[in-house]
Amino acid sequence: MKTVVLLLLLAIVASLASGLFFLTKKNDDPTRLLRSLQIRVVLSIMLVALLISAYFFGWIPPVPQ
Repeated sequence: MKTVVLLLLLAIVASLASGLFFLTKKNDDPTRLLRSLQIRVVLSIMLVALLISAYFFGWIPPVPQ
């Protein structure tokens, strides 16, 4: 479970870095920047859905207070 979360986080950071690269290039196609943003949003939604479902299925134990 930890490896899946770490891989998703690394993919989000990689998408963020590629978006920054496409943003700084002056003569690049703006659709590449949009595609990077779309990938980052989809990966973030997947990560949140994975964490919520893992909590409900009991794969992540609740923190005692």
